[in-house]
Amino acid sequence: MTDALVPPIRPHADSAGSGRQVPPRDEPRLAGPLHGRRVGPLPTPLRIHDLSESGCLVECCYDIPAGRRIALQIELPGEGWISVDAETLRPRHNVGFDVRFVDLSEANRGRIGRTIERLFERSRRAANGWGLGES
Repeated sequence: MTDALVPPIRPHADSAGSGRQVPPRDEPRLAGPLHGRRVGPLPTPLRIHDLSESGCLVECCYDIPAGRRIALQIELPGEGWISVDAETLRPRHNVGFDVRFVDLSEANRGRIGRTIERLFERSRRAANGWGLGES
């Protein structure tokens, strides 16, 4: 897993060509990859990228159409596993699909925010050449 953050990205049109605007992406994001799984009758391991408090990119070998509700579990470094409900936004051919979190609890929002903040601070310290021995 990398501890890199993705630079802020402005809202953009849905790449599936619908013309629909996808949610703003100007909040801090954790590049990943992180361990995750889709919850269901047969739990499916997957990788999570581009994690923010509002959603993420789910890397997997199959596409899911936009508008589907799914349950995910994501392992946050230093925080453990969280369970989230998500709605698929758009498939990314040969990559996976984007999701936005639905009814995310304040507890899980806080856990995601703390993880991003902690890893951002660690990256900033490493880039400045100090605090390298801290966790």
